[in-house]
Amino acid sequence: MKVTTEPKAGEPGSTTSMGLWRYGLEYLEAGRIISNEAPRKRFLQTPAYFLLARSIELSLKGYLRGCGFTINALMRVNHVLKRALARAVEHGIQNHCVITDSDRRIIELVDLTYKAKDFEYLRVGYRQLPQLSDLLALADKLSKSLEKFCRINRDRSWTIDG
Repeated sequence: MKVTTEPKAGEPGSTTSMGLWRYGLEYLEAGRIISNEAPRKRFLQTPAYFLLARSIELSLKGYLRGCGFTINALMRVNHVLKRALARAVEHGIQNHCVITDSDRRIIELVDLTYKAKDFEYLRVGYRQLPQLSDLLALADKLSKSLEKFCRINRDRSWTIDG
């Protein structure tokens, strides 16, 4: 494990578990609003999927930050939801949020499109996605389940760099 120097929690330039979680909540709420409109409006599904996938990413990264991950370690997770989930499971997320096989499948399905940036840059072709309502439910579950952990650990020092 490599120890890195980062600003301490609360100092200018710091990124806390609570800050990442809160951004995740903002993406979740925006995704909820748009996904509720998607059945009535054309062209809203893609933004809803993107916002909810980003919410999941930020909730998981908030958890990892609260576990002690450095910013460099979070950057290596990149925008790969399966990798973020795997690292979170390695670090005990199941103690705070039960991750089911169905949850893993939802993440696998959305991750293929999300990590390739296909929600942002159109690529012609077929893609299989989870039901929007299932993605919303998972993003909501993660956000609610991880809030307390992220709040309690927002001042934790960051030493996990791998």
